[in-house]
Amino acid sequence: MTPTRTHAEGMPHRKLACQVCGTVYAKKEHLERHTRIHTGDKPFSCSICGRAFSRQDSLARHKGLHQRQRPGRAPSKSSQERTTRERDLPQPSVAQNPLNKQIRSTPSATTDFNSISSEGGNIGLNRTPIPDPQLMWPDLEHLYQSVISYDTPTQPQPELDPLQFPTTEPGHFGVALHGFHSSAGILDQNGGLITQQRPQAVHYVSRMVSAASEQVNEEINASSITSRFFDECLHMYFTRFNRTFPILHQPTFVLNDCTHPLLLNAIALGSLYLGTPDAVAKGEALWRLAHTAVATSWQSLIQHRGQYDSCSGIQLVLTALLGQTYAYLSRNRALRTTGHVFHSLGFFWARHTGMLDVPPIILQEVPSKDAPRAEKTHRWQIWAANEIQRRAILGHYILDGQIATLACNPTTERHASNKLTFPIDEDAFAAETVEEWLSKMKVDELGRDNSFSALFVRLFSPNADYTAITQQATPISLRVILEGIQSIAQESRGSPTSILGVPSAEDIKFALSKTFDIITTSPQVPEIDRLEAIVRWHGICLDFEVDAAAMCRALCAQYGVPQNIFHGGVPLRYFQTDLRTWARTKSARKALLHAITMVEIIEQLPQGRSNDIHLPASLFAAATVYTAFSLGGESTVVLPTIIPWRDVDSVGNGTESMEQPLHDSIHTLDKYLNQLPLTNSILTRRKNLLYELGFVPKMLRCIAEQWGIAYEMAAIVDRWVATFR
Repeated sequence: MTPTRTHAEGMPHRKLACQVCGTVYAKKEHLERHTRIHTGDKPFSCSICGRAFSRQDSLARHKGLHQRQRPGRAPSKSSQERTTRERDLPQPSVAQNPLNKQIRSTPSATTDFNSISSEGGNIGLNRTPIPDPQLMWPDLEHLYQSVISYDTPTQPQPELDPLQFPTTEPGHFGVALHGFHSSAGILDQNGGLITQQRPQAVHYVSRMVSAASEQVNEEINASSITSRFFDECLHMYFTRFNRTFPILHQPTFVLNDCTHPLLLNAIALGSLYLGTPDAVAKGEALWRLAHTAVATSWQSLIQHRGQYDSCSGIQLVLTALLGQTYAYLSRNRALRTTGHVFHSLGFFWARHTGMLDVPPIILQEVPSKDAPRAEKTHRWQIWAANEIQRRAILGHYILDGQIATLACNPTTERHASNKLTFPIDEDAFAAETVEEWLSKMKVDELGRDNSFSALFVRLFSPNADYTAITQQATPISLRVILEGIQSIAQESRGSPTSILGVPSAEDIKFALSKTFDIITTSPQVPEIDRLEAIVRWHGICLDFEVDAAAMCRALCAQYGVPQNIFHGGVPLRYFQTDLRTWARTKSARKALLHAITMVEIIEQLPQGRSNDIHLPASLFAAATVYTAFSLGGESTVVLPTIIPWRDVDSVGNGTESMEQPLHDSIHTLDKYLNQLPLTNSILTRRKNLLYELGFVPKMLRCIAEQWGIAYEMAAIVDRWVATFR
């Protein structure tokens, strides 16, 4: 509760309570300011534009915006280009455009986002603010004003303890609200509820929601966020994050068509690339604001439908994808836990709105180069909306596989049943103009049956032809394939008996070998994306040979190292085996080969591309294997120089390939796996795992500039290294 102040004479102020939510204040003016949250009164008006505010300090901040607008200042070149591009993208009405057959009107429920709700988490404005011409995205001023004008009382809210609810007296009926109980009334003889009692549970929950919203917005006000910060972050999102995880389509992106929670999550992700000391704190505050809006207003958000969308709810699913990606890799443990808890909702919302039925693009819908510009642009918009819809769901599949790894649980969805088709070629998706898009659209990619479910069947069929897939694979489709294989491998791992419907270990290894062929031979995949995919492939292979999460938990428990990366999963007794014995098994020695190769590839990645979302977990898994080998007495190892990865699972079992070009390397690998002496210095090399282990934390801290979870991983590895000193 807010402590009361006293007069100079020592007499206490009279406590003033809000009649709506019961919040207590010491001063009348504070109570009046708080009451305006419930009534919606806005007595303070701007003398320039007439916009009304409920608080004087909000009005003062708003006036500062007008003072920054100097007359006669020309807009920046970037803002002019942005305005011209958005003006060139037509917004035809449904009734007037004969080409607009697939477009339906936006439901009226989306107008809820034009007003501010103090408890619902919606953010918006009733009036259009004056944009800053110096911004690359001038319309971000609208979002910025929505955030800073969110009114909260200056007095702190009473601290709410969910364990201190009023006790249920005999004869009272306890009502459960999200696991909380409160006395809501008395039952009469007929079982009816006597309503004379105050509905305490409703008031308590109302105060809890209000206090949570106000706490988030107090963080926003305290972080000194500016519209230029929004502008820089959104720019970094498109130039850095969206380049490695291409989900949104920047060439047709119109900021005013986006819901505010989606923009806030994109800005939060972009803040990770600024490198300023306060950027992370600001990004987290924006993420919490977006999460509050989604958690309290998803019923309205799910009805939002863009002009070119085939169904509603697409932006809500996109919001969940970006928000959960941010949380999954955050240094903040509370955010990571929240992301784990909520990550299945994206799939639920996609199924609920019919998003999984992505409309196919057929040849007749691609306009000719001689068609009118308006028609070409219109078809481009429809194509881009469909592709965003497909990529939003595929992004959830990618994230599902990686969250499952950290959570030590199976994936939310069964990836092998994913019936979505491959996304379009990245060159066509990245085309900046409609003419460039038409020139890069490949006719042979339209109308093909290249669903992921059909591909998984081919990968697990010994005689199936998968060579055509290599011509169609794109960077994002490779990631979906890899997470699908990982989800299947995770289902089968650690079970003493076979599981119905899950392939055997031999079949999974065979599918991994085929997947390696697809990665290394796909002509449409740029080399940098190929390297990132190979790193993930090695990580999946490593995890199939040894459960790195369970090993990490066991090592931390054995040496008293606190860790909050992995939770639950396989019991610690899974790794109560002697590490000296384990380090001499074929599975352990294969895992070491994968670990060393991962680290070496990550070292080759350019600095601007060392931020793929799977890299922190990949490096940490490699460090875990290094530590286990060193503790098992194998700190210095002799390894094959050339490793035939396509045959690595057959070598050492008496079934090794005898193809002449690979004979020497296979023979060397066979001797390594069977712990035989490696005497040929040309085909071997020596590694000191303790030296390599000491360098991994430095690599993790470089990645931690974007993905804060790597800081915690680096700290754990430092503690492991200290055990050897």
